[in-house]
Amino acid sequence: ASYRGLRATGANVEVVKTKRGYIVLATAESPKAVASVRKVNTAHLKVLASMGNGNGNGNGNGKDGCKFCTTFSNALKSGAIHYEEVTLSNGVMTVYTASSDEGQALLKRRCGSSCRLKAAGN
Repeated sequence: ASYRGLRATGANVEVVKTKRGYIVLATAESPKAVASVRKVNTAHLKVLASMGNGNGNGNGNGKDGCKFCTTFSNALKSGAIHYEEVTLSNGVMTVYTASSDEGQALLKRRCGSSCRLKAAGN
């Protein structure tokens, strides 16, 4: 999800590297903040899924995002990258995986440079 958007809800956001991808864990203290975290995460995933297959020159309005967002969205649609959103009692966890080198590179750019990583496994 949008790390800035998640953090704006007051969430604690951690990214954990796994062997085939990344886990984005966003947790919050209050029930109201937890609801906000879930809403922001779900909305962001819907935007990524709904982006057009445009040229990447968009304004990020969900129809034709920046070049990277469009590439990432297309990788999701093609199955090169998979994600699963898991609801937790105190937030949300999004698990991203990719088996190809290209998918791994996109995930690294998306998840590996945006937050402090905690290495897990290989």
